Amino acid sequence: MIPQYKSALLISDLHLTPSMPLTAQRFFDFCEKDAPQVEAVFILGDLFEYWIGDDAASSSPFLREVKHAIANLSTKTKTFYMHGNRDFLVGPSFIKKTGLTLIFDPTMVDIAGQQYLLSHGDALCTADIGYQAFRRWTRKPWLQKLFLNQQAPAESLSEEDLASMEGVVHIRFALQDLQQGIDVVSFLAQSGILPSKGEARKLVQGGGISINRKKVESTDWSVGPELLLHGKYLLVQKGKKNYYLAEVS
Repeated sequence: MIPQYKSALLISDLHLTPSMPLTAQRFFDFCEKDAPQVEAVFILGDLFEYWIGDDAASSSPFLREVKHAIANLSTKTKTFYMHGNRDFLVGPSFIKKTGLTLIFDPTMVDIAGQQYLLSHGDALCTADIGYQAFRRWTRKPWLQKLFLNQQAPAESLSEEDLASMEGVVHIRFALQDLQQGIDVVSFLAQSGILPSKGEARKLVQGGGISINRKKVESTDWSVGPELLLHGKYLLVQKGKKNYYLAEVS
């Protein structure tokens, strides 16, 4: 059933930032004066110039002011939020604290008897193949979870997170080869993550390998059963963007 509203206001692409105080003030005025006059407000993405995580809203005076304005508005009228291409990392903590309701892109609504399809629009830029690949990659829940909490250990990923990982190379590795512990160079070569021990050794020495979010500091590093996540997974990162999920059995 398509949700119906007697009246609504739609905004998007304000790109709020402390360096644009007049735009920010206009948004604050909008929240206080204009928005409460309608039944629903739809914020259709890129409210912020950038968003590096919900924790930032607690440490930035500017973002705290924005959060307060939205929270106050949401007590007066239904306020909805759709992710854009710059603020797709806005997470559940911010949504909950501001009283927003997160909606999917696209969403169909009925406003004053007229149906509208709401979308931020970046998903329609289909000719930009590179951006669409980036968009699909950055929308992956497991990757966002890691990015939003750079200090979180790999152990914070649930078994479901690991099993459903998309955009990573899935490989299998024999448990018997890990039972007594295997040096990381041999593991990388035997698993096929790197084509040879020479390449593996070079990358480890250059600081380019992490296992379970821990940088491998030495070629003597041992990979054993005690490292397995949920008793069967190893998350390997090669360089900045290449992830491998080894399922050990």
